[in-house]
Amino acid sequence: MLPNIGKSIVYSTKGENVRYFTLILALVAVFVAGCNNTPSADAPDKNKVFNRYDSIVLGEDTSATVLQKLYNKSLDKEEYLSQSESAVAKWAQRGDYNTTLVQRGDYAVVWFNIVGFDEESMTAKRKYAFLSDEDSPGWWVLVGAASQKLRFDMEMIMDDEVLDQPYASASDKWIAIIEEAKKLYLDDVRDIRKDSHAIDSISLLINQTFNQILEQIQRSPDLTQKLDKASGLEFDHSVLNEGRMLIIVDDATNTVDVKIKLGSATKDFANNDDVKKLIKKQSTSTPEEEATIDDSNKK
Repeated sequence: MLPNIGKSIVYSTKGENVRYFTLILALVAVFVAGCNNTPSADAPDKNKVFNRYDSIVLGEDTSATVLQKLYNKSLDKEEYLSQSESAVAKWAQRGDYNTTLVQRGDYAVVWFNIVGFDEESMTAKRKYAFLSDEDSPGWWVLVGAASQKLRFDMEMIMDDEVLDQPYASASDKWIAIIEEAKKLYLDDVRDIRKDSHAIDSISLLINQTFNQILEQIQRSPDLTQKLDKASGLEFDHSVLNEGRMLIIVDDATNTVDVKIKLGSATKDFANNDDVKKLIKKQSTSTPEEEATIDDSNKK
């Protein structure tokens, strides 16, 4: 007996409808999952982390003053205090920390403020602030959009031997500044990172970031011309894909400001309030200081 063609067509049509209906349900499920795929912990107001960073005055604040400024009533219950012979840190994390910082699921929020001191005067000589956070990916999960954002600020008084020695080129000077900034940070956290797996892993990430920036600059030295511009130096990051670095040097005070942003924190970088503030700090230098900076870039 020949098959009933009409019935076969009806059954085939029903099958297609089922498949389309199943596909729609799957897309809705993914959408809902994306909307609910929010960080397991909320980040603190970034101002609570970075305002106290800004309040610390290098070359003036003593260890006692720094401890007072690091205290924040709303964060104190969840923050830890770590100290070494030459540095102090306030830090905390929310959620289950993930070393890669990008896997979706249980996200962690990590932040810290660290201050390094002059070993003789015990006044603040270096300061650092870090905050990692997750944007809620929502429907962006459908297109795989990255949601991790990371900001790391550091300011330090560098020795004359780094800033004032003659260099073969401006790019060589920038490389020396970046290498010294990395060294100073790693020295300050050497003992503190033993207290926290989060700070230890973050320090590995920061070290990796500095190394990747240096590698890209060494391949293309002209990139250093962007380091002190509002848009910063754009670089590729192996974990969070995109990054920006901004460095402002004040030759009059030997103060170096470094700002690094990774992931979605790089969005509209030049128009970020904290970037504008740092660029404004650069513009307040005297004409003599500007001439010094320009001359160094012409070497």
